[in-house]
Amino acid sequence: MFEYLMPPLVMKEPQGSILNQTSKLIIKRQMQYGRQKNVPWGISEAAYNARDRELTYQYTNFGVPGLGLKRGLGQNTVIAPYATIMAAQFNPREAVQNLARLREIGA
Repeated sequence: MFEYLMPPLVMKEPQGSILNQTSKLIIKRQMQYGRQKNVPWGISEAAYNARDRELTYQYTNFGVPGLGLKRGLGQNTVIAPYATIMAAQFNPREAVQNLARLREIGA
């Protein structure tokens, strides 16, 4: 989700442009996938609860199957709250609702 929603934070994305349409569709698919899995939406690259020998948290890309090129995206579900905040520029109401849900579950 990060790769799709980062560009409009630093450059203008005209309404109706391919980038704008893609951003909206990505968010819609993220919400659908969250409902499917009964989890909050906002799956994106993140640190996760695994550590190396030096006790450093690991970091990798997570995502929704069909939206990323990496195989096996559906194997792990890691919700990244920052992804919801990035999506707020397109879907503010849904983002606030998702953040409330994340808070309810202690994220």
